[in-house]
Amino acid sequence: MQQCLSNAAKFSPEDTEVRVIVARDTGQLSIRVKDSGPGIPDNLQEKIFQPFWQQDTSDTREQQGIGLGLTISRQAIRKMGGELSIEPCGGSGAEFLITLPACDELTLEVHA
Repeated sequence: MQQCLSNAAKFSPEDTEVRVIVARDTGQLSIRVKDSGPGIPDNLQEKIFQPFWQQDTSDTREQQGIGLGLTISRQAIRKMGGELSIEPCGGSGAEFLITLPACDELTLEVHA
């Protein structure tokens, strides 16, 4: 989840919000992270999970990184029996969905 929050903050313009929605259904925990950034075109949405992939590969791109965060996050979530995916937004921004098997008790720590 930290990677999704970090990316949402990094790609959203100043003074916009990043929304986090947590829900628990029968046997499943869902965490949605939605930002107000430029979004990701439909044809590139699965590529963002590939190692070292960058939408902007220029040397002058605004946001730096090596393109491993979402790859590692997806692998870790899958090892926990869950999934990390990107949801269609219809407009600007990106929305990531993390699903995990629900447990009886949940403790959430947030470090600012």
